[in-house]
Amino acid sequence: SIWGHTGGILGFTTLVGGKLGGKHTLVVNWNSLGRTDSPNPFKNILLAEFSK
Repeated sequence: SIWGHTGGILGFTTLVGGKLGGKHTLVVNWNSLGRTDSPNPFKNILLAEFSK
């Protein structure tokens, strides 16, 4: 399983997460004022990173 937390300030959204034990972690900072076609871009990033 993957554990994490999101947060942000105006214009930026951040996600930090990883697998239990901390051997595989990920931090993403997203410019949320830009246009995106995905309603939840973090989902695609997490799937790509942790499906390896």
